[in-house]
Amino acid sequence: MLSLHDFHASHHIIQATFHITGTNIHGNLTNVYFPQEAGNKIALLNIIEVLSLNRTHPLWIIGGDFNMITKLEEKQGGRIRMDQENVHFKDFIQNNSLIDLQFCNGTHTWSNRRAKKYKIASKLDRFLITDNSVHLGGDIVAAILPYSGSDHWPISLQWQRPDNTTKRPFCFKECWLTHPAFKDFVKTVWSTFFLPEGSKMF
Repeated sequence: MLSLHDFHASHHIIQATFHITGTNIHGNLTNVYFPQEAGNKIALLNIIEVLSLNRTHPLWIIGGDFNMITKLEEKQGGRIRMDQENVHFKDFIQNNSLIDLQFCNGTHTWSNRRAKKYKIASKLDRFLITDNSVHLGGDIVAAILPYSGSDHWPISLQWQRPDNTTKRPFCFKECWLTHPAFKDFVKTVWSTFFLPEGSKMF
């Protein structure tokens, strides 16, 4: 459960602080809607960078319609090139130690709704999160949601915190078999192990 407070809004930004209930995790949340004009995009990036310096928590999540790409692979069709605002956006992500979360079920979040050679699709919407999030544990999953009528697909972010009360599932890694001492190690361990009682897996 996420609780939000300290809301602030402007024409292109909504800001809040958040707390994940049942944890000591606090952070800043920023929702963005970037303009179309290149100069205004860069100006808004500069404003957000200043806001970053005044954050109250190290953890920062930014999501929304950035209206920019970070690499050519994020666009299909139309004029494919890295304009000045796209380069500036890529630098913004790097300079602020942000992770550009990849979607688990696709790439493009916007389309001009045309077919074949006239079709243009881009990754204009995304989530960025500060790199200190990797130390908090759990699985952070960004996904593209089903089409809802707009030329943008909605996106979602889920953070599944690890449950310390449950056991991790057994996992077999094929690379173990390539170790030269693997078979001898297993033979030695099994020869000294008494027959257990319990489930077949145990």
